Amino acid sequence: MAVDWGLMTDWPPTKGKYENNRLVNNRGDDTDNLDISNLFYWWSFIQRVRREKMNTKQLLNQLEEAKEQKTQAEIYLNNKIQQVIPQEIKDEIKNITEELQPAIDNLGDFITDLEETIKDDVLQLGESVQGETLEATYCDGRVSWNKKGLEAAIKLIPQLDEYKKDGNPYV
Repeated sequence: MAVDWGLMTDWPPTKGKYENNRLVNNRGDDTDNLDISNLFYWWSFIQRVRREKMNTKQLLNQLEEAKEQKTQAEIYLNNKIQQVIPQEIKDEIKNITEELQPAIDNLGDFITDLEETIKDDVLQLGESVQGETLEATYCDGRVSWNKKGLEAAIKLIPQLDEYKKDGNPYV
């Protein structure tokens, strides 16, 4: 049986948004009764087949759509998990979080301050420093040259051209 790939442009059915804590796809279908993992598999398979015929702009658009799909799937997963957790456990989780979050925030601030202090120390030392598991790597500043000026100098002194190295373009 041949599959009409053109009909599958809005797959997976989880593409859509949450309305009243229920995922609704672009067709308005409620997706709670669907096997989402199977649909994601087929959607990704179809997208791989299409990818072979896409230009870069289309691939960028597909990347954006795939990231949105991932976000929607994570929201869907979180909502499904929240549905099975009793309210008393949710309240206890909230209490624990409120109790521990200030300490976690303080550790985050301490880590940020420590990183800045280490960076300043390494810059003053002028060399890399290695701890037991982490390393602060010292890197010389980047040297940049006026390309037009160098090209003009190469015209005056052709021997300079042998020191020129052009790297590959990158994204």
